[in-house]
Amino acid sequence: MFRIIRTRRCCVLLASLAVLTACHGTQGEEPSALRPAELLLELPDYCNAPDALCLLPDGNIILSVPNVNDKSQPSVLMKITPDNKAELFYTMPPHPETGKAYSLGVCTSPCGDLYVSDNQEFDTLDNKSRVLRIPMKDGQPGEAVTVVSGLVVANAVLVRDGYLYVSDSVMVPGSQPSISGVFRFKLGEEGVELKVPGTEDPHLIATLKTHNKEIPTGADGLCFDNDGNLYVANFADATIEKIEFDEQGEVKSQSLFAEADFMISADGLFFDTVEEKIYVADLMGNAIRVVSMDGTVTTLAVNGDHDSADGRLDAPSEALLRGREVIASNMNYPFAYTVNKKFGMPATLSVIKLPANNSRLLSPGERRFHHIALVTDEPHPGEIHYVSLKLWATSPDANRNRTEWIRFAPDSPLGKTPVGRMPHVAFLVDDLDKQLEGKEVVAGPVQVNEKLRVAYFMEDGLLVEYMEGEL
Repeated sequence: MFRIIRTRRCCVLLASLAVLTACHGTQGEEPSALRPAELLLELPDYCNAPDALCLLPDGNIILSVPNVNDKSQPSVLMKITPDNKAELFYTMPPHPETGKAYSLGVCTSPCGDLYVSDNQEFDTLDNKSRVLRIPMKDGQPGEAVTVVSGLVVANAVLVRDGYLYVSDSVMVPGSQPSISGVFRFKLGEEGVELKVPGTEDPHLIATLKTHNKEIPTGADGLCFDNDGNLYVANFADATIEKIEFDEQGEVKSQSLFAEADFMISADGLFFDTVEEKIYVADLMGNAIRVVSMDGTVTTLAVNGDHDSADGRLDAPSEALLRGREVIASNMNYPFAYTVNKKFGMPATLSVIKLPANNSRLLSPGERRFHHIALVTDEPHPGEIHYVSLKLWATSPDANRNRTEWIRFAPDSPLGKTPVGRMPHVAFLVDDLDKQLEGKEVVAGPVQVNEKLRVAYFMEDGLLVEYMEGEL
């Protein structure tokens, strides 16, 4: 947000900066570097405040909708299909004491179950917030189970390596600086009641301090990088902190990782495992920021205050990458110094289209990791039929680990080669023919379509795929 204490700027100056940034771009960046936000879809009338996004392996997206702009409407989870249709997926069960539910963070687990935070802070700060597990069977949700209760502001949830991570954005109400934190629970732990205050609970792995007196909201979005480091958004201070772990999984260090004068808040985080950068939803600045692994912050898209019907950003709370599209959830929740000044319907999701993942943009001789492929005999959700090659494959873009599942028809031209028997690792390259020189090619080059050629070779006992063209 405005870092009133940290930057020692007056509110008027910062508010002016926010408006100018939203209208004209960010300091130090050329306006031509920005990309337009467009309408992905309008949500049904019973959705008035969409929030978090979770990409499932089959390409569907689960969207949490706390409906805080009109609390008479129940909180729901929506499913966004790969062809951008919005379907009611689940109605959140009301809290047994308050009779209300407000879904915020949502994530999936290796077994397919969903975890959802229920942030009761929209009605009370009396440690009523909780995290629920929604068991999944045959693609359908079951009855929710309480994993942990006693949180103040239950926000982001994230599963990694057998643990559930949860951020509490106001762990100690009334503290100054405001104290927030990140908790970690083993998958399978359920019915946990946190100690009050949360600073006394053994599940706490990190605390954050927020210096903004007017909006004391701290730990928010969570994401991991490819090396297993955890990143935590500090909402009101508009910073991102990095947490490193030792070999035993204990916290080794915690440090400031990224900040920028033009970033007004830091809400949801999403890590791009291929290009290794973090997408940050700047809700108060009406923008999507991008953070590289050296901590540099740039702006992908930004809009001023306006009606959301045309698809422009409208207080985006989270963004994720689906293929070459950045999809943003517009919470449209005005408060304090947000660029977005008033609530309006319809609620929308925006899309920001990135340039094609084009191997010709690589430097000469460069190769860039794209995916790991595993051979299967079973159909997988979302698989694509490549008719000419007589095979089916899922999209690595729909999998957090960049995994492609591939199965072959009995008469597939690749099925009887090592490609049909072995897993392989795939890279984009700038010049397929040149980079295959001297390689032990076992299949290809193969023309997948008019824009893409691939070939496979053995290297150090490993099957490798090189890909040239546009995906």
